[in-house]
Amino acid sequence: MNLFLNFDQIETNFSIPTKIVDKYINTVDYKYINILIYLLRNISNNISIQNVENFFKYQDIDYLIVIKFWIKENILPKTILNGFEKSFSDENIITIKNFDNLKFEVGESITSNPIEKNFNLNNIKQEDPSIDIKEIYNHIEQIISRPITYIEKTTITSILNSTNIKPDVLLMVFEYCIKIDKMSIRYVKSICNDWNKKNIHTHELAEEHLKNIQQSKSNYYNISKMFGINNRTLSEWEKNYIDKWFTDFNFSQDIIKEAYNKTIDNIGKISFPYINKILSDWNLNNITSLDQVSDIKPKIKSTKKTNIKKYNKNNISSFSEGVFDKLSETVSKL
Repeated sequence: MNLFLNFDQIETNFSIPTKIVDKYINTVDYKYINILIYLLRNISNNISIQNVENFFKYQDIDYLIVIKFWIKENILPKTILNGFEKSFSDENIITIKNFDNLKFEVGESITSNPIEKNFNLNNIKQEDPSIDIKEIYNHIEQIISRPITYIEKTTITSILNSTNIKPDVLLMVFEYCIKIDKMSIRYVKSICNDWNKKNIHTHELAEEHLKNIQQSKSNYYNISKMFGINNRTLSEWEKNYIDKWFTDFNFSQDIIKEAYNKTIDNIGKISFPYINKILSDWNLNNITSLDQVSDIKPKIKSTKKTNIKKYNKNNISSFSEGVFDKLSETVSKL
C-alpha cells in the first residue's frame, strides 16, 4: 500500500532522519523521541527550557539526560550542551548550534525492549512513600547513559518493593554492572537478589562486598599467572580453592607458590587438589610463614630416614634368625 501526504493541508515541513524511525522509535522512550523531534523542528530558533517544558509538560523527564543521550548516539552535536546546560541555572535559553554539521549516523546500538506507549508511573506500585522513584530513574539513566525502558522501570520498582535493598545500593549495583560490561536488567535483578540473601543492604556493606570481589579477581589473576595458566579462564572449583587459600587459610602468595613448587617436584604437573592437600596440612600445623615451612622440612626427612633404618635393621635381624634356625634343624637331622 502506497501512502502519500496531503500537501494541500501542509504549509511547511522539516526532515527527520530515517534512522530515527528505523532504529529508535520502538526501542527508546517515546518522550525522548518527542523531545528530539521538537528540537529538530526548531533548528533555526533559540528556544528556552521553559518553552520545552510548557510544550510537553513531562514531570518525570530530565531534559539534560535526553540531550546527552542523543549526543551519545551521534544524533545531536556536542555543541548543543553549551547553551542547554547553561539554561538550567542562568538564562534558560537553549541555543541549537552547528546543525549544518549534524551527523545522522547512529552510533552504539541500543539493546532494550520495546516500551509500552501508554506507560504511567502511577501504575507502578511503590510501597515506601519516602522513595522518590522518579529521581531514582533519573540517576540510573545517568549511570547507563541511556533512557530506561518500561520493563526496566517495573523491575527497578519491584526490586525496591520486594527486597531490603536501599536506593543508593541499587545505584551501586548498576554502576558495578556497567563496570564489568554486564548491563542488563536481569543481571541487575540477580545481583540484588543475591545481595538481599547475604543481607548486603547498606552502602557500607555493599562497598565492602565490592572490595572483596575486586580482591578475589586480583587473586585469581595472580594465581593464574603463577601457575602458568594463560590460555584459559579458571573454573569455578579452581576459584573456590583459591578463595579458600586466601580467605579461610589466610595464606600469602609466597606460601601458595611454595606449595605449587612442591607439587611440581612431587608429581610433575599442576594439581589444585594436591596443592590444596599441602596447604590444608600446613594450615592444620599453624604454618603462617615460609620460615615455618622451611623448619618443618628437615623434621619430615629425618623421621623418614629413622623409620627406614629401623625397619631394615629389624628385617635383617629377623631374617638372620630364621635362616640360622632352619640350618640348625637341617644339620641335626643329618
